[in-house]
Amino acid sequence: MNENKDPLTVSRGFAAILERHPDATLTFVYGSADLEEGVQTAIDRSTNLRARVTTVGAVPHEDLGRFYGASDVFVLGSHAEGRG
Repeated sequence: MNENKDPLTVSRGFAAILERHPDATLTFVYGSADLEEGVQTAIDRSTNLRARVTTVGAVPHEDLGRFYGASDVFVLGSHAEGRG
């Protein structure tokens, strides 16, 4: 959760998705927690997001497949990546 990954924009976009898909869920998996407090505050202020967003934090590399496998959509909010 840092400025490059732009979790606040991802959250706002997800809030718009919830208007059409109210049962959707969003799980944030992240290593850097620079913006964690601000993102959690934004989630907590929104009834819709609070009920549908989970923040997990860091996950060991070997466990990432479980998250990817349970997902219908993967969102990477990065403005730039050093490698893809």
